[in-house]
Amino acid sequence: MPAMNLSDTDLDQLVAYLTTLNERSNQDWRAKRSDASGSNCRGEKTILDHVHAWLVPWTQEARLMYIMYGLAFLVIAGLQATSFASN
Repeated sequence: MPAMNLSDTDLDQLVAYLTTLNERSNQDWRAKRSDASGSNCRGEKTILDHVHAWLVPWTQEARLMYIMYGLAFLVIAGLQATSFASN
């Protein structure tokens, strides 16, 4: 890579520009994080953040599978409870 011949003032301006960009990106990231997820800048998560993390990454097939298994469990448990109650 060829060397860049920059004066001291050019270097100072470049450093100031990069520092400003870094600060802006950090502010934007904090604002997006607090707005989108409802959590604050310290990374504390609310209950809704935890529920969202459990539900969103799943595929539609996985959601349906878990719903069907849950319903099947409730039906089987209900049938067993009624059969034990009649004895």
